[in-house]
Amino acid sequence: MNLSELLNNSTAPVILISGVGILLLVISNRIMHVSDRLRSIMQQGYSPRRQIQVDVLHHRAQILRGSIVSLCSSVFCSGVMLVLTVLRELDVMPDNDWLIGLLLILSTLAIAIASGGLLHDVVLSLRALEMEIKDYVTEKKTKTMLEQEDTA
Repeated sequence: MNLSELLNNSTAPVILISGVGILLLVISNRIMHVSDRLRSIMQQGYSPRRQIQVDVLHHRAQILRGSIVSLCSSVFCSGVMLVLTVLRELDVMPDNDWLIGLLLILSTLAIAIASGGLLHDVVLSLRALEMEIKDYVTEKKTKTMLEQEDTA
C-alpha cells in the first residue's frame, strides 16, 4: 500500500462530496423559502389567484425535492467510490476501476440532473415574479385611472 497513491486517488470523491454539500445547502434554502411562502399563502384563505400561486409553488417544491434526491444519490455514489478506492489500495479487493468509473459517471450525472432542477426552479421563480410585477402595474394603472375619473 502506498499512502500517497491512496490520498491521491481518494481526492476526487472527497471533492465531489464537498461540492455537492454546497449545492445541497443552496437547494435546501430554496425549498425552505418555497415552503414558508406556501404556508403563508395558504393561511390567507382560498382565492383563485392564490390557488395559482400554490400550484406554482408546489411544482417548484417537487422540482427541488427531486434535485435534493439526486444530490443525495451523488453523495452516496461518491461515498461508495471512496470506500472501493481505499479497499483497492489496501489490496482487500481486486482491481475495480470499471466500478469506480461507473460510480463517478453516476455521481456526475446526478449533479447535472440536480443542477438542471435548480435552473428550472430559478426560471419558474423569475416567471412568477414577472407575473406579479405585471399584475401590480395593471392594478396601479387601473387605480390611477379610477382616481382620475373621480376627480374629473
